[in-house]
Amino acid sequence: MELQDLLTKYGSHTNIKAIAHHLSSSSGILRLKGLAGSATALSLAAVFTGGQRDFSLVQDDAEQAAYLYHDLNQLLGRDRVYFFPSSFWRRIGQGQEDAGNITLRTEVLNALQFSSREPLIVVS
Repeated sequence: MELQDLLTKYGSHTNIKAIAHHLSSSSGILRLKGLAGSATALSLAAVFTGGQRDFSLVQDDAEQAAYLYHDLNQLLGRDRVYFFPSSFWRRIGQGQEDAGNITLRTEVLNALQFSSREPLIVVS
């Protein structure tokens, strides 16, 4: 089974359709709970492919964000998913700027500023 077939099957599930309807008819804020493994990424990718709006996904910590970013990258491709990390490297008692993360953040902002583009997912 190909990834696109899997996304199509996920997209036809009633719960995924309900999520898509909620996002299209409300403020667009949603919290998903109780999903294990890559089910979060599969569900979000299925909803994303059926719509025409940007997604901003906020995770509890950088590690969870990195895992979700990687899964979504595999499902949707590198040109549709971006990682928006913290610009500071945290050390006990002080925060120092992280040049690599600042570069990633700039890449995300540059991608978002074009008006004639496809919808994007930003994971933070």
